[in-house]
Amino acid sequence: MKRNTLLEVDPGLVSGGAVRVLRMLRWWQVLDYVVFVVGVGVSVLGVWWASVMWGGVLMVGVSVVCGVSWMGGVFLVMVRAWDRSVRVDQVMRVVVGCDA
Repeated sequence: MKRNTLLEVDPGLVSGGAVRVLRMLRWWQVLDYVVFVVGVGVSVLGVWWASVMWGGVLMVGVSVVCGVSWMGGVFLVMVRAWDRSVRVDQVMRVVVGCDA
């Protein structure tokens, strides 16, 4: 039975790790993650704007680092919940854009 996946390409065209992970994710799962990232991004930008208005440069760095690490952590948890066969190192290769 063919799965309704986001991407079906020759693994030679794109990084093998990225293709394997994208094949494991259904299109609606990727859409969920994109919506999640946009929502968190807007929240981080809101904190950044508020801290700039108050002159807190340190808060900007803290909010960005926390936002990015939180998004990455939740992404890993979400992918593992969808498909237990996905290894964390496969997901991290896609997140950091490294070829495997």
